[in-house]
Amino acid sequence: MRQIKKFAGLVLALVFSAVFFLGPAVATDAAETRFTDVKGHWAEQPIMEMNAYDIVHGYPRGGFAPDNTVTFIEAVVMIINTIGLGDEARRTEINGLSYHPQVNWGKEYLALAVQEGILTKEGLPYLDPQRKACRYEVASLLCLALDLPPDTELTFADASIIPEKYRGHVGAIAKRGIMRGLPGNLFAPQMNVTRAQMCAMLHRLIEDGWVDAPPPMTRVIGRVDGVNGRVITVKYMSGEREVTIPADCSLYRGNQAVELNSLTSGERVRFVMDNQGLVRYACVPGEYGKPDATILGIVDSLTPGEKGTYRLMLQNDLGDMAAYDVYRDSRMLKNGRKADYTDLIPDAYVKIGMDRNNRVFELELYQLTKVSGTITQLGTDSLSLRARGVKNDYRVTGNTKVTRNVIREISYGDLRTGDRVDLWIAGDAVLQINLLSGTVISSSGMISNIYTKEISIYVNGKENRYSIDENAEIIKDGEVIDLEKLKRGDYVIFELDSEQSVSYIEVIDEEEGEFEGTVTALSVSSRSISFNTGGLEMDYSITGDAHVFRDGDEINLIEIVPGAKVHVTVEEHKVTEIVVLDDQNITVKGRISNVNADTRRVTLVVNGYLHTYKLSDAAVIKDRDEKQVALGELEGCYAEVRLESGVIASLTVQ
Repeated sequence: MRQIKKFAGLVLALVFSAVFFLGPAVATDAAETRFTDVKGHWAEQPIMEMNAYDIVHGYPRGGFAPDNTVTFIEAVVMIINTIGLGDEARRTEINGLSYHPQVNWGKEYLALAVQEGILTKEGLPYLDPQRKACRYEVASLLCLALDLPPDTELTFADASIIPEKYRGHVGAIAKRGIMRGLPGNLFAPQMNVTRAQMCAMLHRLIEDGWVDAPPPMTRVIGRVDGVNGRVITVKYMSGEREVTIPADCSLYRGNQAVELNSLTSGERVRFVMDNQGLVRYACVPGEYGKPDATILGIVDSLTPGEKGTYRLMLQNDLGDMAAYDVYRDSRMLKNGRKADYTDLIPDAYVKIGMDRNNRVFELELYQLTKVSGTITQLGTDSLSLRARGVKNDYRVTGNTKVTRNVIREISYGDLRTGDRVDLWIAGDAVLQINLLSGTVISSSGMISNIYTKEISIYVNGKENRYSIDENAEIIKDGEVIDLEKLKRGDYVIFELDSEQSVSYIEVIDEEEGEFEGTVTALSVSSRSISFNTGGLEMDYSITGDAHVFRDGDEINLIEIVPGAKVHVTVEEHKVTEIVVLDDQNITVKGRISNVNADTRRVTLVVNGYLHTYKLSDAAVIKDRDEKQVALGELEGCYAEVRLESGVIASLTVQ
């Protein structure tokens, strides 16, 4: 017996006006019942489905009377049968309890309701079976039957007229969408409940996964995978099955009966079947609505859950593990397209969409995308990356893993603006950040000598000798190597600890990689470039189809000025892409070909091309001896120009 909290003093009075409307589930040979008075009714589909479960029945002449009001025994019987306790109710001993003298049917249901805590023993003698059930009473019955915690946070405009002891029950049922408000944000607590409304409420219990389909009926839900005559192949999270629709059973889309061949792949379908496998009801319910909430995370596991759902364990963006119930016919997407449930594997990155009851009905898998670029801004939960000259913003979550050379895990706090990184992203969320090999992020130079515990490295033309920490990591091609595998002439980046010992060495692959440095020479005709990166002078040819970018726009090679700071991509020892990082705050050298004193503009011949810059009002013009030089004396002179924000801040005649 379930442990359900009793609500003392609950007294509901509803009458059972026709025994054949409700009662023990009786199998029928007909696959589908067709009522004469529900066609086009707003609750046609809930009525049809609840009839297929044998929860409700019609009148002898084929009517259902959807707008008739329900009474006590009708409500109790319907609820107990819906939550799957009908057989237990029919076996319940009715002796030992007192009933209202006019109650002559359904005593076993009342007895079970007392055992389950839905009703109280003390209230039974006062239950007048002639009084109609009103909305707040039915809400209380449902709340107690489902063992929901009361919720007194009501927003209905007429909440104050709901009897106080029932408000928590109304709030619990309304919050979960089992009962809904009326126009004007009203609950109308005293309004009587119709048979159609009761069917709609109980249908939501099954549809939203609060209870299983009442035995002996089963519910098959999934998505269409194929149609062959009257056989529909249905796919769902745990597999697939074939469902045969009898000739006397209609398929409904909304309130309209449609042909089976109108089904399309991926459509949601739902069937009610008896214990012989006969389909009693078939419909196309349409897609779920918009999510009430979405969460991104990494899949840990997916296992069968309760009431036809599945249990998804997900590590969310905060790095916390949480469990979610997933409807078995949830929509699966991958990069915006229909996906198979087999794609939902551990470590997959997914966005889940949930309904108001926090059950998942939509899952979108993201294929990881690799993006390489330079970090331009770092925040606690975000970063900006410049790639191919374009800046994009990404979210950093509690799941984000940070490595150097993939194999060495480091802290997110170790990253700095200007670092070159690979990002593996899903949507706009970063799953992994890898500090790139071949990018100068610390001291760099060329190995000149290697000793047992020491190493000599040329840095900016000066040979320095360093001791090597016994735990130093040595990386080449993304793998850890022994010191013996280093050789003279290798270009490396390295880190020094507080004792000035080398704690990290990484061999730079000149053939492949991405580098940042300052252009020292550029030849457009021979398509070659030289740049200094951390003291290393590197020379490369430029491919004919190489792209050159500045501020996200593609520019011509001739627009690069020696002295500019650039990011260079090298493949097979040739430059395939150049991104100008800064040519506004640099030093430029060239011959002055023209000076316009009126506009204070100076034109330089740099690398064979003309570049014109404006002199700032405070610009200092002098020669090597620190003597001031007049503007009119500059033409034809060779000069070194310091730019700040693209304007000449100082000019020194050489």
